[in-house]
Amino acid sequence: MSRAGAAALSPGADWVQRLRLIPAVLAAVAPALLAVAMVLTSGDVKVFLFLATITVGIVWAVVYWPEFLVIGYFLAGRYGFEDRLAPGELPFSANQVAFVAVLALLAIHGRHVIAVMRTWTMSFLILFTAILTLGILWSRGPEYGTYKVLHTLFVVLPSSLVMLALVHRRRSLVPFLAALFGLGLGLDLVGLATFETSVQVGRLTSLGSGPIVLARVVGAALLVSVIGGIHFLRTPERRWWELGLGIGGLLASLPLFAGFVLTQSRGPAVALVLALGIYAAISFATDWRRLVAIAGLTAAALVGADYVINEFAAWSRFDMEHPANMVSLDGRREMLNLSLAVVLEAPIFGVGTGGWPVAVYGLDMRTYPHNFFVEIAAEHGVVITGLLAALFLGVVARWVPAYRRADHEDRSLLVLTLVLFVYLFANIQFSGDLIDNRLIWILLGAMELSMAFSAAPRGDPGVLLASDPRATEEIDADPTGDVGPPGT
Repeated sequence: MSRAGAAALSPGADWVQRLRLIPAVLAAVAPALLAVAMVLTSGDVKVFLFLATITVGIVWAVVYWPEFLVIGYFLAGRYGFEDRLAPGELPFSANQVAFVAVLALLAIHGRHVIAVMRTWTMSFLILFTAILTLGILWSRGPEYGTYKVLHTLFVVLPSSLVMLALVHRRRSLVPFLAALFGLGLGLDLVGLATFETSVQVGRLTSLGSGPIVLARVVGAALLVSVIGGIHFLRTPERRWWELGLGIGGLLASLPLFAGFVLTQSRGPAVALVLALGIYAAISFATDWRRLVAIAGLTAAALVGADYVINEFAAWSRFDMEHPANMVSLDGRREMLNLSLAVVLEAPIFGVGTGGWPVAVYGLDMRTYPHNFFVEIAAEHGVVITGLLAALFLGVVARWVPAYRRADHEDRSLLVLTLVLFVYLFANIQFSGDLIDNRLIWILLGAMELSMAFSAAPRGDPGVLLASDPRATEEIDADPTGDVGPPGT
């Protein structure tokens, strides 16, 4: 087995590598200060500082941490002009600049983009994008269908390709996972800090992210913080910085847990419990004492969640006897029954992209059955749905032998990617549409790449981190950039 996992989860293992972080940290201060100054000013000065902030910030991200830029654009999901992101009379907004930066990253890392296109995940996503586009031809919901196609073409597909290309280029999932954690924690803290203005209908939101979207991101960040923190605390002969990362991860989980609970999103809550259960079963299956301790902590967390909701929320969406919650659940069941009728009406090709609300309600609007597979079956037929299910099952099935042959360090990343995938997979069964649930594509692709990295033989330069000078030289010397999973 390779030592990629050990190097990835031990970013400070070498003093030289740690010192390489100093310029990045110092450079990050500039856009942060500019952003603060922009908030405190107005008029032409605000416009100037806005331009300086996005320019310096995007340049910093492209040079030092492109994963953060990509995940930010990807989760924001906005590619068109928006007034609130363009002060003054500027003809463009910040999200459009971010889109241009994502396209630039596509070109810069083109060789690695081509490599990840050979993975099963990206091959299917490209095929599915073509099917979505063609589905407009027989769609009965052109407005909603166009929304899906454009967001897939300009947000989902390019961002997924770039993110996985960056993972492939670095031979490490850690910068991506750190970006996911950082963005989730940032949104969570902003929502909690502006609690009075961020609560909508008794549910926490943040910077335009609705409660369901916020819950998905914060829940993923919570998993990274808990599992990452436990990993560092369990590291044999841990050093001071590993102890600091472990304690810091667990401390960060406290505000993340509070923010997650206050979103009051039932689907993500069920998914989080399932994901943590999978993690406990894999990591502590033979240690009954720790399983008992985990059960106790789970009970304490449930009590804490109940306290947070009763203290800060007007009513609880987890109270199934509440009339509003009963109406919501009855509505979901009715959606599934109506969706089955739509599938039976057009089982092969479906009713076209965005056609579900028209077929069910006779309205061209953004509404959906709140189930990933049901939505695809209704709009694109059972054949495509079957292929998608086979893709998910195939990747998970290949994870099992990869985990068995991996060493201890590689297993940590494999477990984390599986737990995050389980969390998102459970989410897509309960809420959102194809665009809402777009993060599932990156996690599925990340699972494929993590299996490829762990399968590489010891001493293979293809799995060295890009932060290692040897990796930069040897990876750049490789004309193929191919470390894709076997058979891709």
